[in-house]
Amino acid sequence: MSTMKRVLLSIKPEHAENILKGLKTVELRKPGFPIRCNEVVMYCTTPVKRIVGAFEVEDIITMSKATLWLMYGSQTCITKEQFDAYYKDKHWATAIKIKQVTGRWAPLDPIKLFDRFHAPMSWMYLSDENWMRIHMAGEGKI
Repeated sequence: MSTMKRVLLSIKPEHAENILKGLKTVELRKPGFPIRCNEVVMYCTTPVKRIVGAFEVEDIITMSKATLWLMYGSQTCITKEQFDAYYKDKHWATAIKIKQVTGRWAPLDPIKLFDRFHAPMSWMYLSDENWMRIHMAGEGKI
């Protein structure tokens, strides 16, 4: 069994694009993001609805939203107003620090890759088999 923990994470198209371009090096999540993982596969949400790439996780940090903005705001590719709206009525914020992009693919249709695919509301674990299927499809091998 693999010691790697991989997740499929739902990400808005503009954020996925900025991650793939290397502009966004911190992905924000609501407080209580409950996982530890080594790699994130990005599921780009509506209107794209495709798997577009992956990145290696450097760290996942939860701290006060004020401190998180001071430390990482410039790496999020959003404005302070957008940040405040996202974390409205929250004291804590979670940041996924991106170490490096590990996959950039032509958009992959998950419905063609997996039986009974349902886009995650936020995230879901990926089995080794499903991770391999995504990477092989991304490389044009299936």
